[in-house]
Amino acid sequence: MRLIWAGGFTLLEVVMVISVMGIIMGVGAPVMLAGYRAFFLGSDIQQVDARARLAMERMVRELREARASSLPMGTRQDLTFRDKNNTSVTFNYVPSSDEMLRNSDILAQGLTDHWFTITPGSPPLISLDLTVSENGQTLQLHSDVTPRN
Repeated sequence: MRLIWAGGFTLLEVVMVISVMGIIMGVGAPVMLAGYRAFFLGSDIQQVDARARLAMERMVRELREARASSLPMGTRQDLTFRDKNNTSVTFNYVPSSDEMLRNSDILAQGLTDHWFTITPGSPPLISLDLTVSENGQTLQLHSDVTPRN
């Protein structure tokens, strides 16, 4: 009489495979979780950076076109000036909503601090300091602008 091999796995082999897979998953899961956390952190940083830079670039562009004679000297959170077309432009920081408004239109959200410092000279020097926060990520930007007009 001949024995026929059924071709299955023994209980010992199955237990060993499950044990090895458990060890691999125990080591691999934290590594993958750290990767996901790094991805979402990078995404939050990128979002805050893009928002802050867009607001800063727009303010710098408009302040370059400001009439130097219309700029109030000193340090302030709100700024009203006249552009080259003699149109009044107001940058208004609203701490209660963490927004920067430009003539009542929302320019940026998530601001935690903002300052304009205008130093007298010919032409005057405008320093902008902007702090934006979101999801625990904070970005501070600084720019110096000299009006062309």
